[in-house]
Amino acid sequence: MEWIKTILAKHVKEDGTVDLDAANKEIDAEFSKNAVPKEKYNNVSNQLKQANSTLKDLQEKTKDNPDAQKLLQVERDAREKAEKALADMEVSIQAKDALTAAGAKDIEYAMFKLGDLEVDKDGKVKDLENKVKDLQKNMPDYFQSDEIDKQSQENNQNNDLDGFQRIDAKQGAGGASEANQAQAMIDAFMSDVPTPQAK
Repeated sequence: MEWIKTILAKHVKEDGTVDLDAANKEIDAEFSKNAVPKEKYNNVSNQLKQANSTLKDLQEKTKDNPDAQKLLQVERDAREKAEKALADMEVSIQAKDALTAAGAKDIEYAMFKLGDLEVDKDGKVKDLENKVKDLQKNMPDYFQSDEIDKQSQENNQNNDLDGFQRIDAKQGAGGASEANQAQAMIDAFMSDVPTPQAK
């Protein structure tokens, strides 16, 4: 997920290592804005499986019973509701990932401005990339600019050198181990995040 990489990039120290404590705190704070908790996703998924199973059982057992047909309709409605909730979560995850990658400053507001999103047969949001680009073009103040970010990083690097000029921008061996730790942290986190299932 791009939002984690963005946070880790913010917490790179002068020596090229990552301040893991500060990064972890910010990731914890931003998690609810950028991801669906695993329990919630699993809960909706289990409800859908249970509704489908119950629906099949009822269809087989009660073909000519009007009371059972009413109960069957209730189960169909529950299944449709669970499918809609799961689809909405998948759309939300895709849109939030795209907005985060584009540098949106306020994900929830950007989601609101995107409006209703349609899904294709593969479960992907239709034309999401173009919608995000249009939003960036129409509301540039709500997105981080790469040029501004690069300039501020260069200014910070130059200001942190106290008048000295950097000769070799390569980091020492310590930076590599911290980078591996940061990647290991991202990998461990991503292994717990559920991925949307195609219908």
